Amino acid sequence: MEAMEPASDVVDPNNAGNPLEEDKNRHDGEERCRVIIRLKPLEKGEKEGRLRVEGEKIFVPGVNGTPSRRRKTDDDDGSAFQYDQVFPTNSTQEDVFLSVLQNSISYVLEGFNATVLAYGQTGAGKTYNMFGPPGESLDDQDLRGLVPRALDEIFDRIDKDKSGSSFEVKLSMVEIYLEELIDLLKPNCNQKLRLRESVYQGVWVEGLSHFSVPTSRAALELVLGGMDNRTVGATNMNDASSRSHCIVSLRVERAMPDGVVQCGVLHFADLAGMERVDRTGAQGQTLEEAKRINLSLSALGNCICALSDPHRTHVPFRDAKLTFLLKNSLGGNAKTTLLVACSSRLKDADETVTALRFGARARAVRNVVKVNQKLCAQELQRLLDKLQQEHRALQQYCLALEQQIEDTISKDASSTPAASAPSGAGNASAGVQ
Repeated sequence: MEAMEPASDVVDPNNAGNPLEEDKNRHDGEERCRVIIRLKPLEKGEKEGRLRVEGEKIFVPGVNGTPSRRRKTDDDDGSAFQYDQVFPTNSTQEDVFLSVLQNSISYVLEGFNATVLAYGQTGAGKTYNMFGPPGESLDDQDLRGLVPRALDEIFDRIDKDKSGSSFEVKLSMVEIYLEELIDLLKPNCNQKLRLRESVYQGVWVEGLSHFSVPTSRAALELVLGGMDNRTVGATNMNDASSRSHCIVSLRVERAMPDGVVQCGVLHFADLAGMERVDRTGAQGQTLEEAKRINLSLSALGNCICALSDPHRTHVPFRDAKLTFLLKNSLGGNAKTTLLVACSSRLKDADETVTALRFGARARAVRNVVKVNQKLCAQELQRLLDKLQQEHRALQQYCLALEQQIEDTISKDASSTPAASAPSGAGNASAGVQ
């Protein structure tokens, strides 16, 4: 995961009133993390839980949650969890895409960063939401998840762009498995990946490969290859359980005709599912994976708690590689959406309530977003030449002023009369007889 340098400090004075600046001013600033809930449909023979959806609220009878302008009903003795949007069990992949990503893609093409985090218990549908059904072609228009839909949308908008801008899209995929970073697009590479941080770039993965992709089809083929390299395993709750966190990053660089270069990065973080070992039946390596997954998700929860506290003094991002890697997206420079995948089964009630509480708390996280833009090399050279020319003109002006001052001093010195005897000296001598 990478971050772009902030906007260049070099400002062209002739750019006042530039629509780019007006657009930047319209979107820059503090934003709250959006939280969206999607309930997984029941399978045949499964018993439904007691969740009740009303608009953007989910009521959980008998649970002390985080009430928000709660409306009491006769059969409700629990709490209402408030979110930005709740998708019931009959929602479609298209519904989720339009809500989660349509605006985010516009922002990314304008030079902003955006992040989508998929969170929830194992088997709740996180990877389905992000990519689509496992083991099936992502060409199915109805079943495709957020990532393939986003690829199509981004390249479709680039093809329709009439501004005269040129675009370059780069793709990367990184996996966090047992607290180790793995390049999913170069899984056999011996280069060790490391997390780095700087004031200007934020947090990025040193050594991670980035592939330039000319079309959505080329990008999708890379994603499919990366997914094949991802670590999965079977548990009692999920036949194809993700045993790692996976982050797909799309970097869109736009060179505009006026020399301004904007760069927006869209991150998709498909997190491994939280697990109760007594239910998954994890043993051996699977048990070790579950421990690491739960520890990293616990670290994520601690960061969310700290970020939602206005009196916080420290956010423990460095407690896990996951949280450190997501630092730019949590309280940093990104428009972040948390997609919480929840089971609607009665037997998953405890895990569902845990996920709902996590989502409710995340709504208090605020990010400070700004457009990422700089000037291209040619424009920087033009400005440098202009500044050097102005510098030479100022030097000549200063030399002329210095010469003028010297001439004035010399003229004043030559026009000053010789000093005469002090008045009264003659009287003094006359008085001595």
